[in-house]
Amino acid sequence: MNWDLNPSKSGTIKFDTFPIYTDIYYSALKIDPFKIDIEKAALNYTNMVVDNDPVVYAQIPLIKHWSVGFHYLY
Repeated sequence: MNWDLNPSKSGTIKFDTFPIYTDIYYSALKIDPFKIDIEKAALNYTNMVVDNDPVVYAQIPLIKHWSVGFHYLY
């Protein structure tokens, strides 16, 4: 997924939502690659306790570490 992220190193974010109307200028954007923990990934076939219907239980790993840094001017 890291190769899909290709943001510009500087730019402007516009907020045009009441009551905030402003621009935030950012520069020196730095994004580290994702570190994903797959040790606890699971896919199990089981039944619901309430009505005994068959279901698929999935536990998907989350992002273990990801950092973003930038300078901004408000």
